Amino acid sequence: MSVTALSILGIVLAVAFLAVAAWCVFPLLGHAVPFTWCIVLGAILAPTDPVSVVGMLKRLGLPGPLQAVFAGESLFNDGVGVVIFGVTIGLATGDSQGVGASEIAMSFCREALGGGLLGAITGWIALRVLKAQRDPHIDLLTSLALATGTFSIANQLGMSGAIAVVVAGLCFGTSYSHSVFDEVSRKELDIAWTLIDEVLNVLLFMLIGFEILEITPHLFTVLATLAVIPLSIAVRALSVLFSTLPVHLRQWERGRVLGILTWGGLRGGISVSLALGLPPGDLRDLLLPVCYGVVVFTIIVQGLTMERVARRLYPSIASRSQ
Repeated sequence: MSVTALSILGIVLAVAFLAVAAWCVFPLLGHAVPFTWCIVLGAILAPTDPVSVVGMLKRLGLPGPLQAVFAGESLFNDGVGVVIFGVTIGLATGDSQGVGASEIAMSFCREALGGGLLGAITGWIALRVLKAQRDPHIDLLTSLALATGTFSIANQLGMSGAIAVVVAGLCFGTSYSHSVFDEVSRKELDIAWTLIDEVLNVLLFMLIGFEILEITPHLFTVLATLAVIPLSIAVRALSVLFSTLPVHLRQWERGRVLGILTWGGLRGGISVSLALGLPPGDLRDLLLPVCYGVVVFTIIVQGLTMERVARRLYPSIASRSQ
């Protein structure tokens, strides 16, 4: 199964499907939303954040390739989602008026491919520098500098900071890094970055909570949230289905993979941060609560029932973990 297919093709399909579905449904709920803003909504909700279920899948003993797909997809589709959001928000706000499709495609390639190349270079340089010493504290400080520095350089060069940082981070997980970091350094890096990840996620949800307190609730917002939740699940299923069509799987195996990848497609911090990046205005006040509602639903409902779904789809494997 190709992580690349799910991370790139899957998220592009998810953005397109969700944009069309929202554009058709919103007028029925009493408020027509411009198609460009529906694309923005799709770009916000298309990236998945299933990291929280990876540990559970590993504990249950589900197939290694399936675990790798969840972990790999959550890394790369964040960057792809940020790039798509950056392009579509320009179209929605009118900043990209008069820009042709070829220029948009070139911008996408520059951000995605350029960001990946930059991340590989900065990650390699950092590892070469760290190879000359064996101090866990310097390793940690260098990793922090690598993340922030790579992101800043990428933004200055018009590349995707998210993709650049992801690729730079992957350099720390290569076989070469095992000759650079000893066991103590790797453990301290894992603890520190896990803590940073949790703190940043808490701050993101606090920020969007404060934002929603300032928004006057509308009936349309409630109805739109209730409509987009099932739409996002259906769109996730369609994007996974089309992305995995080239993969040779037995019919029964394809059904299980489709089910677990669909239900495990939680939305999280990346969707919240993109939603907070919406420009001020009436459409922001309408779409921000919708995005938050979908994220909360996937985390609470899908996240809490994920283990039950996994045991149902893989009963023989899950039974051995008990």
